Amino acid sequence: MKTFSLPPQMMSRLSTVFSFKSIKKKRKENKKIEQARKGMYNFGEKHHMEARLKTPDQLGYFNGETLIDVGCGYGKYLRYFKLQKKIKFCVGVDLKKKAIHSTRRLFRNQGVDAPLIIGDAQNLPFEDYAFDIAFSADVVEHLPNKSKGIQEIVRVSKDKVVVCVPNKLNPVDMSHVAKAFGTHNPPEIEEYLTRFQLIKMLQNSGMKTETIVIVEKSFLPLGWLFVNKRILLPMNLVNFSVFLEALFERFPLLKHMAGVLVSCGRKA
Repeated sequence: MKTFSLPPQMMSRLSTVFSFKSIKKKRKENKKIEQARKGMYNFGEKHHMEARLKTPDQLGYFNGETLIDVGCGYGKYLRYFKLQKKIKFCVGVDLKKKAIHSTRRLFRNQGVDAPLIIGDAQNLPFEDYAFDIAFSADVVEHLPNKSKGIQEIVRVSKDKVVVCVPNKLNPVDMSHVAKAFGTHNPPEIEEYLTRFQLIKMLQNSGMKTETIVIVEKSFLPLGWLFVNKRILLPMNLVNFSVFLEALFERFPLLKHMAGVLVSCGRKA
């Protein structure tokens, strides 16, 4: 019985064609995955920031001409204050030299005009009442002396103060979540606060008790997962999670276990 076989040269060509199609298909799949990851990253960043900014914005706490961001990190909030809220003069302070140097380069490329200073939140290099607004998000929990840090944030503000810290009562402890993923190096100090501890520190720093408003937001660490871990989840599940968060925030007792405490207050 005769067998049919293609010439070696033709076999080589066919192999090249199929290999090329396979590579092209793989690249297309990788591109879709990367686009999905980018979409999740953007969603996570928006979710994370909205939880901290929505209430103060609605209450008019970002209306002013000067602002300090204490613990500015890589400048995502500063960009919002400069580009979205159009605050004329914004200053960022952070203890990490790497973050400040990287953000300076980024701001130069993006055309964001905001001075960045290496400094300690517990000893800010500014005079009393230097800024219309003092803002700090996810910083106080890392300070050796949290009360001193809040005192300094309040001291440099003329009137408006916004401080956001993780909620100690939230059952989804981010340090535990981070350990589960095994790629997170937790800070040396990471101590969350209850709403009562935060209120007491704000009162002791000179905030008027009757002006202090604290809301609890964001039950699930969606922003952290999508931004830091680049997790991919079905959008139906993500949208359902966001719906549940909004629902939980309406329950009188349950809302106190949300992930972040957002405090707004005035000195005057």
